[in-house]
Amino acid sequence: MNIGFLSAVQLSQYLTGSTKWRKPRRFILVEDLVYVRPCGIRYTVPAGFLTDGPSFIPMRQPWLRAAVLHDYLYTRRDLMDRKDADIIFKEAMKWSGTKAILYYIIYLGVRIGGHRRYRQYKNEQQKGI
Repeated sequence: MNIGFLSAVQLSQYLTGSTKWRKPRRFILVEDLVYVRPCGIRYTVPAGFLTDGPSFIPMRQPWLRAAVLHDYLYTRRDLMDRKDADIIFKEAMKWSGTKAILYYIIYLGVRIGGHRRYRQYKNEQQKGI
């Protein structure tokens, strides 16, 4: 069984502008992004999904795909809660080749500060953004 990401991430810049909670960049996923967990559960982030990518780290690092998956999981409250999305983010960074110390630091960052973004996705969904 294949574990980890089964596809590359292809993003295209979508819109610019800044708000209190959003960086002045947004990207649209060009092709589906597929991730398979070690337990065999498969997640597909659909083409057309809007993401802001990694919040505090460069876009070209091995955790970019994990960040896009994490953004998607934050929008899918029907699949899981925030804590589970954060755990899958950490797992996906590991399977992407991120060094252990880095994925633990990044994971702690989303556990501490991710509640703002999680609420923002909920507000955007309610407004149809």
